[in-house]
Amino acid sequence: MANAPWHVVYLQSEKHILGQLQNIRNVFFAVSLAVVLVLLVALTRIVHSVTQPLSRLSQRMRSVDVKNDWQGFEYPYHNEIGTLSRSFNSMLAHIHMLLDEQETYIAQLQDEKERVRVEQQLKRRAELKALQAQINPHFLYNTLECIRSEAILQDCENIARMSHALASFFRYSISRKENIVTLRDELSNIKNYFFIQQFRFEDRFFLDIQVEDGDDELLDCLLPKMTLQPIVENCVFHGLEPKAEQGHVTIRISGTKDMMKVIVEDDGVGMPPDVLDKMRAPLEEERQPTNQPDTHGNGIAMYNVNQRIKLAFGRDYGLFVYSTENLGTDVEIWMPKVYTKEELLMQ
Repeated sequence: MANAPWHVVYLQSEKHILGQLQNIRNVFFAVSLAVVLVLLVALTRIVHSVTQPLSRLSQRMRSVDVKNDWQGFEYPYHNEIGTLSRSFNSMLAHIHMLLDEQETYIAQLQDEKERVRVEQQLKRRAELKALQAQINPHFLYNTLECIRSEAILQDCENIARMSHALASFFRYSISRKENIVTLRDELSNIKNYFFIQQFRFEDRFFLDIQVEDGDDELLDCLLPKMTLQPIVENCVFHGLEPKAEQGHVTIRISGTKDMMKVIVEDDGVGMPPDVLDKMRAPLEEERQPTNQPDTHGNGIAMYNVNQRIKLAFGRDYGLFVYSTENLGTDVEIWMPKVYTKEELLMQ
């Protein structure tokens, strides 16, 4: 008996065993349910993270279509939705650029229509003025000629000469036949203009024309019409008229091999340095002077003459102004020696 094996037998009731199995099954079910719930929550969040940006992107698209709101869609992540949002923003910017270009084009078309309308209106006005200009000068010339004839009959020589000079001056100034004339023609017009001013100011002013070495060939050089008259007029009104005593305007003409220089000088009141600088600035910078007047005018006449010379002969030519207060003013005009219109076209 001492060497006999022992066997331990544990006995449980069937009911107890089945109850434990039921507990295990309940735990397994509860764990499974919890896992399913966790998966559902995670899946919901994943779906929401995808659908929410897509919904916002869809709203932005509707805002562009309905509200004309061109604000882009910002999405910071580099995934498929980020790629989609960047493509949307790029498309939005491109469409906006195309619309801006369209608006600009439409505005240009409207401006062009307005420009054409204004040009047509100005053209009609110019045609009307041209018709008037064809009538008025002839009436003026005929009237002055009648005054001159009557003055001769009444033995009023000064009035006759005055009427003749005035008619010649207007005929030269208003005539549109030639915009390029000879220096000889310009000087003849200056003589008529100055005679009128002498009559007006009772012979206070005197004109002297000097040609270097008697080189009359220079008088055949071509230049834009009305180049000298505005300069001489400046001499009279801004240089000599403020002067109490008599005054002189001297025109000196000289030339080099290829160039001609005309100096118009007066012994009038001159200009202080600051006024001279204002006069020179538009000529040197080729910008139109301001409309602020000073004691020597605003320089528009000088600027216009300078621009016409440059247009005719090139930018290397034009006006140069020198002045000393209480001594007078010199205006140098540099032009090429041009004797024919063919030579002028080659400039």
